[in-house]
Amino acid sequence: MPASHLLLNVAEDRDRLWSLLDKVYNMYSEEHFTGGRQVSYVASGAAIKAATQVLEDCGGRVMLFTNSLGA
Repeated sequence: MPASHLLLNVAEDRDRLWSLLDKVYNMYSEEHFTGGRQVSYVASGAAIKAATQVLEDCGGRVMLFTNSLGA
């Protein structure tokens, strides 16, 4: 997959980026609880896969930082 399919130019696509950030915030800002405990979901595998696909043609480095607090 070419990087142009997944990357945007910040100067040209500012409105699209803000829209995306709003959608992500709204998707994950709702707290999800099961049995009185907060449920968290991790999608780091999908994020790494997408990042490696973007960098396939041009090269680069993928760095993943993750953290979790136990309930």
